[in-house]
Amino acid sequence: MSVSKPEKRMPLEGMQREVQSVADAVWARAGRQVQGRRPVRVLFVGMEAGAGSTTIAAATAMSLARNHRSRIHLIETDVENPQLAGYLEIPNEPGLVDVLEGTASSEECLRPHPDCSELWVLPAGKARPSVPGELCTDSVIAFLERVSAHSRCVILDAPPMKGRRDSRALLEQVDYVVLVLAARKTSKSSVENALRLCEDFGVPVLGAVLNRYRSDLPFRLGERYSTRS
Repeated sequence: MSVSKPEKRMPLEGMQREVQSVADAVWARAGRQVQGRRPVRVLFVGMEAGAGSTTIAAATAMSLARNHRSRIHLIETDVENPQLAGYLEIPNEPGLVDVLEGTASSEECLRPHPDCSELWVLPAGKARPSVPGELCTDSVIAFLERVSAHSRCVILDAPPMKGRRDSRALLEQVDYVVLVLAARKTSKSSVENALRLCEDFGVPVLGAVLNRYRSDLPFRLGERYSTRS
């Protein structure tokens, strides 16, 4: 999902095409939800920092909102390393940090994307150290319920699993998980640990996306964006 130079980003339009299979899988599960239940919640999480979960989550959410014309909520929960606002070119504040600290309401922070009115985004806000347990409090659970009230699907972009316990707390609040793996970086043991953790929480893994894949073929033949699920 990236080119050879890591500072370059794939245009969002192009990335939406790459994650179409992921978006289709999410939408299929959303359609199976029993009428009257809350919308399906899907957690996108990488094993380590830099895996690309934010870009994959954003492209999937945008694809769902545009192709199905249904309200989709995208929430960034990595308060230590916010990336979503910069990627979507929207203001970063107010954000989730303000909700957690009680300085702003979810209604004030959640806003439609300027180019896609069906996609409502809640960026993390101003970067700060995470507080252990802050994502599993009663207030956060109630917040997610309020955010979900008028959405068909809620996508949460989680902090990396390795070295952070924040994402584990979110497993109790979601229906499915999509693992984002960094090619030639994510270890087999990390994936196995993540799968065991999801199993312990009783959360099905919807799929895995291999990000930052680069072929060993010569540049003109093999260097390309790639998503494998």
